[in-house]
Amino acid sequence: MSRGNKGGRPPKPTAVKKRQGNPGRRPLNENEPVFEGGTTAPKHLDRIAKNEWRRLAPRLIVHGMLTPADRTAFAAYCVAYSTHVRAELALANKPSLAYKTAAGVIRPWPEIAISNQALAQMHRFQTEFGLTPSSRSRLDITIPKKGSSDEDFLFGDDGPPPNECKNDVAN
Repeated sequence: MSRGNKGGRPPKPTAVKKRQGNPGRRPLNENEPVFEGGTTAPKHLDRIAKNEWRRLAPRLIVHGMLTPADRTAFAAYCVAYSTHVRAELALANKPSLAYKTAAGVIRPWPEIAISNQALAQMHRFQTEFGLTPSSRSRLDITIPKKGSSDEDFLFGDDGPPPNECKNDVAN
């Protein structure tokens, strides 16, 4: 998912360009690896990370943005999300954002740095998966119609899974 040392906007995935009908008429990378099908959450994810996976993965799979090849990167996003949530929950139980050391020095709680690092990691993955407003604005994806071959391939005759995700972290 890296752009290497190239500057500018990250390229659209070839699958997105094909769905759009290749509006720029530039040559498509016909040798780009294609990994079809959905994927499941890794077993090592904690409850918070699994809930985030369940919330977003079905939408990304439908649009071809999450394939078996992307599983590790998306799992890393979910782990960063969980780390951020857990750090924020720990901070919510603190009386203030800082504490005084035995030497009398005022320091921020370590959970602040943990939360900030997790947010930075999340942001990098979010832009790769089109999960920020600006990265999403660069995409033009047509949602497959009911009964299209993409949907049949991903979900079979039952159609897409119902939205069972709960945004509540306590679930």
